[in-house]
Amino acid sequence: MTERGYWLWFSEIAALSQEEKQKLVFNLASPREIYKLSEKQTKIKLKGIFPQKSAVRMEKIYEVLICEKKNLKQINKKLEYMEENGISFTYCGENTFPSSLSLLKGTPLWLYYKGKLPDINLPCVAVVGARACSEYGRFIAKELGRELAVKGIQIISGMARGVDSYAHRGCIGGNGITFAVLASGVDVCYPRENYPMYEEIYQSGGIISENPLGTSPISCLFPMRNRIISGLSDLIIVVEAKEKSGSLITVEYGLMQGKDIMAVPGRVTEPLSKGCNRLIREGAGVVTCVSDVLDMLSMKTKYNHSFQKKINYTLDRELDVVYSDLGLFPKSIQSLCEDLDLEITDLSKRLLQLQVMNLVEEKTKGYYIAKQ
Repeated sequence: MTERGYWLWFSEIAALSQEEKQKLVFNLASPREIYKLSEKQTKIKLKGIFPQKSAVRMEKIYEVLICEKKNLKQINKKLEYMEENGISFTYCGENTFPSSLSLLKGTPLWLYYKGKLPDINLPCVAVVGARACSEYGRFIAKELGRELAVKGIQIISGMARGVDSYAHRGCIGGNGITFAVLASGVDVCYPRENYPMYEEIYQSGGIISENPLGTSPISCLFPMRNRIISGLSDLIIVVEAKEKSGSLITVEYGLMQGKDIMAVPGRVTEPLSKGCNRLIREGAGVVTCVSDVLDMLSMKTKYNHSFQKKINYTLDRELDVVYSDLGLFPKSIQSLCEDLDLEITDLSKRLLQLQVMNLVEEKTKGYYIAKQ
């Protein structure tokens, strides 16, 4: 079984929470290593990883891991099905996994996608807002999507009704590249009336989700997908939002991730403007035209480089290529050798230098992470 196969197997264990999966991967290095544990080893490891869990939950996690090993045989069939239907899968530590997500706390461990993922060499702007938006909100979202697309900026949103949909439509109308992050599986179009748009987004950019195929868009998954929208973006724009809008969850994630926030001002008497006006009052950038967004992106490029870029400027190229391939989740030395086309002796020397510089940690034997 390939490394991707083990990750796909692990991604489909529905009985484990996201937090539990994060801890298992972080402490045991990879799903392959989790799968290889004997029943006795599994019990011992779980006690160390989840010391605060109740005995009942610990037993449940143990039973799930043991039982789910039987399902590994179905993974090759699933991979074949995905390939036939244009669905791709990537996981943290793989070179196709977005680097903008790999250094974030609470990052998704994997992504399913149709089409492609955002190009890290191009700016990516999230445009979010109210589902029940006004005519004004629809117009602004569509115009921003179109004008930013003409400037070569990627647009990302959640394909929900209202602002999200109009931002996607504007980008498509400007012959741009747009991405939709779903709270369902990538094979489930929600809302259903957006299916023509779903197909257009898939052709121009990509449909993205961390949820297994066939997942229905239940309410608790929407806030989770918002952290991916913000994580993939360089900048977040809120077009219309009530004071307690779900769009503000994307903003909260963005602030935790160090993203710049902008908002479109509105009438002080309009409920749909209260969220945006509050953001502006608290320091968000003001969007009155596309030039405001371009100015903010220009400033971001000049002054607000990400943690990874700051470090990269201080590293020799030989060390930089190794460091840039690592994230918060462990990656095996074999995977690094394949990604970077390096001999293991050469790679080991570079990893040792990065460890001495306190930039890389060997989490478990042969598995490395980038330190923050």
